[in-house]
Amino acid sequence: LHIFDKDDQDFSEMGFNTTFNLQMTKELKVSGHIWHATPAGRKPTCVGETEISVGKTL
Repeated sequence: LHIFDKDDQDFSEMGFNTTFNLQMTKELKVSGHIWHATPAGRKPTCVGETEISVGKTL
C-alpha cells in the first residue's frame, strides 16, 4: 500500500498501524504534518522549533 494509492472507484486507500519515516536534511526542517502521528522519541536537528496547529506539532 502506497500512501497516495486510490481504489477502482477513485477513493483513497488507507493504511493503519503503519510507520512513516521522513528523512530530512539540516537545510530543510519539518514543521507540522497532516494526519495523526506520534513522535519517534527523538528530536533531530531537522525538526523545526516552531509549534503549530491544535496539537502543538513541532
